[in-house]
Amino acid sequence: MSAKGAYVAVGLAGLIVTVAGVTAWSISSPPAVHGSVTGWKTGVGAKLDDVAGLPGWAERFARNPNAATGNDREQRELAAQESAQLWSFWALIIGTFQSLLSLIGFAALIVTLRQGYRNLDNSDKSISLSREMAQLELRAYINVTFDTTKVEGDRRTDFNVVFENSGNTPAKNFQVFLRQSKIRGRYEDYNFDLEAVPFAGSKGWLGAGQKGTMERRLILKESEKLAFRKAELTVVVWGKARYEDVFGNSHSLIFRKKMKSNSFGRFINTPSGNFST
Repeated sequence: MSAKGAYVAVGLAGLIVTVAGVTAWSISSPPAVHGSVTGWKTGVGAKLDDVAGLPGWAERFARNPNAATGNDREQRELAAQESAQLWSFWALIIGTFQSLLSLIGFAALIVTLRQGYRNLDNSDKSISLSREMAQLELRAYINVTFDTTKVEGDRRTDFNVVFENSGNTPAKNFQVFLRQSKIRGRYEDYNFDLEAVPFAGSKGWLGAGQKGTMERRLILKESEKLAFRKAELTVVVWGKARYEDVFGNSHSLIFRKKMKSNSFGRFINTPSGNFST
C-alpha cells in the first residue's frame, strides 16, 4: 500500500471508530420512560410526549424540561452524573483508539520518509553514475604509436614516437619521459625503473584529435649489428607520460616497444610494460 493509501485508511478507521463509539453510547444510555413516574431511570421525561424517530439521548437534548419537584431534581442530577460518566468512558475509549491510529499514522509517515530518503539516495547515485559515464565518454585518452620514417640497412633507423589524443576534450599538462636501450641477453631481466626517472621538459597541451610527435634516431655499431642479427641484443624504446583531463582528473600511461630482430626498424609491443588509465 502506498503512503497516500495508508493515510486514507487511517482516516477512515478513525471516522468509523468515532461513529461506533457515539452509536454505542446512545444505545447503552438509559431511555426515557414515558408515564407518571419521574427520574431518568424512572422516566424524568414522563410528562413529555415521545419524539418519533429520535433516540433517548436526542430526546433529552431536545426537550430537557425543568424538574417539577425536588425529587425530580435529584433524579435529574443523578442521571446527569451517570450520563457524564458514560461520556467519559466512551471518550476514553475513543481517545485510546485515536491515539493508536495516530501512532499508526506516525509509523506510516516514518516509512514514507525513509522511502523518500532511499529514493533520493538512489537518485543521487544515478546522477553520479550518469556524470561518471559522461566524463568517461568526453575525457581525453592518449595512446602512443611508433612510426618508422627511414631505415638504412641494419645500422640506422629514424622513427617518430607519436602521442595522439583520441578523446573528445583536451589533455592538459601533458609530459613525457622517453628512453631507448640496447640490452644484451634477456631484455625481460632488464630493470625498467620508471619510478626512478623524472619527467623532463615543459608541460604541453593536446587538443581532441591532436597528435604530438617526438623524433628519434637509432644507430647500431658494427658489433651491435652482429649481436642484433643473432638475437643477442634487443633494442627497446620505453617510457611514460602523464596528463590531466578537463574534469581535473590525472591520468598516466607507460609504454614499452622492442625492435624485431628479423625486421630492423619495425617496433612491436612487449608482452608487459604497456598500461594506461
